[in-house]
Amino acid sequence: IDLLRAQTGRYEGFSDELLATLATEWPNRLAATSLQESLHQCIEQLTPSNRELLRLRYFEKRSCPEIAATLARKLETLYQALARIHKSLRDCVRLRVQRETP
Repeated sequence: IDLLRAQTGRYEGFSDELLATLATEWPNRLAATSLQESLHQCIEQLTPSNRELLRLRYFEKRSCPEIAATLARKLETLYQALARIHKSLRDCVRLRVQRETP
């Protein structure tokens, strides 16, 4: 702002339309950021083997049969492990969000 003032001698600021858009959209983005941070913290709390499963499945986009073969695990066991991880992450994120909400 100071740079703009120095260059033009005045600062006109944001338009009313932009301010209205920011007022509407900004809280949604903050909530998304909060959820992402909560999810990141919850993932960090998982065991290394569970983090590895998530990495293979979602970051490397491998199929469950491929992961099961790579890790020499039964496919059904892998599905059960992923379901437990999902539930654990869901519960962890919900708890963190509840703590942040006044």
